[in-house]
Amino acid sequence: PPILIGVDNLQQTCDIGNTTDTDVVLSGASATLSLDGTSGPKISYANEDIRIVKATEFKNISIGFDVGTANDNNAVEIGSNIPNCGGECVSIGHDIATGVIAQGKFSVAIGKSAALGSSCIAIGTNAGATGQGTGTIPAVEAIAIGANAGAEEQGTSSVAIGANAGSAGQKPECVAIGLKAGSTRQQDGAIAVGQ
Repeated sequence: PPILIGVDNLQQTCDIGNTTDTDVVLSGASATLSLDGTSGPKISYANEDIRIVKATEFKNISIGFDVGTANDNNAVEIGSNIPNCGGECVSIGHDIATGVIAQGKFSVAIGKSAALGSSCIAIGTNAGATGQGTGTIPAVEAIAIGANAGAEEQGTSSVAIGANAGSAGQKPECVAIGLKAGSTRQQDGAIAVGQ
């Protein structure tokens, strides 16, 4: 297979054979492969899964626009504008972890503007959007599932499930399940179930 050592980019059109063991290797401190054209570049492969693999351990996988700035290792970022992805986290969507609080370790954020603290889960548009936590203090082990669930300053160990559940100032150790359940300033340890 063609092996390109010590190059920073592959600038010429290159047609590589169709055997299953064809590889292109770019080796260098800043080796890149740039695909330019009148429309967006497309990489396609038929009949198998597509793999993007980092050869060494403890690294990040970043796919999208304005991603790849994870604060720690073992992060997965897919989407656009994900500036504060935390270590060992998964961030999928647009405008994730853009607030003051960086995404904490061991967290999962899926959806536009989802953002969260350590060991938290935020799934849905604006779930945990201003950072699960208060001010610059991140929440721990909070769960927000649904559009705008736990959107503003969700407290530590709280659960908000449903559209707008626990959406503004949900205090620590609360449970809010249902449409708009505990939507505004739910107090410590409170439980709200139902619309």
